[in-house]
Amino acid sequence: MITQPYLFKRGDVYQWRRKTRRFSTKIVDIKLSLGTTDRLSACISSRKVSAESDFIMEQIIQNRITDEVGRQYLAHVIKTERAKIEELRLLSRVDSLDPEDDTRHDDAAQAAWVAIHEKGLDHRIAADTPELTRDNIEITRADLHSEARRRILKRDFRDLTGVDWLSALEELTLRDLYIRAKAEAWSGPHHSSEQHSDRAAQSEVVPQVLPAKHCEEKERPDPRLEQPHLTGPF
Repeated sequence: MITQPYLFKRGDVYQWRRKTRRFSTKIVDIKLSLGTTDRLSACISSRKVSAESDFIMEQIIQNRITDEVGRQYLAHVIKTERAKIEELRLLSRVDSLDPEDDTRHDDAAQAAWVAIHEKGLDHRIAADTPELTRDNIEITRADLHSEARRRILKRDFRDLTGVDWLSALEELTLRDLYIRAKAEAWSGPHHSSEQHSDRAAQSEVVPQVLPAKHCEEKERPDPRLEQPHLTGPF
C-alpha cells in the first residue's frame, strides 16, 4: 500500500497536515480536516490534496501567496474531491454483488472512455446517452481537466522516462495519448480491471509522447567515452 505521509487521524476523523520551513525561520503548518471517518476515502482525498500542495507550498515559501490563501485553496481541493467521491458512491450504490451489475458499470466506464477518445474531451453528450454512461463521462472529464491529474500524469511520465520537462503541446499530447490508451485498455478482453487499464495506458503513452530529441540525447554516445582510433606501428 502506498504510504500517506500527510494523513493523520484525530479521534474518528481523518486529517491532512503538512509542515515546511520558509527561507526564514517561520514554519508553515497547514492542517485540514478531510471530513470523513472512512480510510479509503481519506486516502483518496489525501493523495489528491498532497499532489496539489507541492505547488502551493512552493508559492508560500517564496512569499508569493499567504499561508491563509494556500489553506483556502487546499480546503477547496478537499471539498471538490469529497464531492467526486460521493458521486462515485452514488454510481455504485445499487451494486447488488450480481456479476451482471458489475458488467453494467464496467460497460458504462468503457463507453465513457471510448466516447471521450473518439468525440473529444469536451464533446456534446448525446441526449440518448444512458444516465450511467453520462455520469461516467462527466466525472472522467472533470478529472482529466483538473490540475491534480495534470501533475499526476507529468509525475508518472517523469518517473517512467526520466524526462522532467514537457512543453505545453507535449503535455496535451500526453493527455490525449493517455485517453486513447485508456479507451483501448477498457475495450480489451479484460476491461473490467481498472488496474490493468492503467498499466496498459502507461505502456502505450510513454513511447509515443517522449520527444524524439530526448531519445536522441539518451542514445547518442558520449564522445569522451569513445576509444581513440590508433594508426601506425605499435
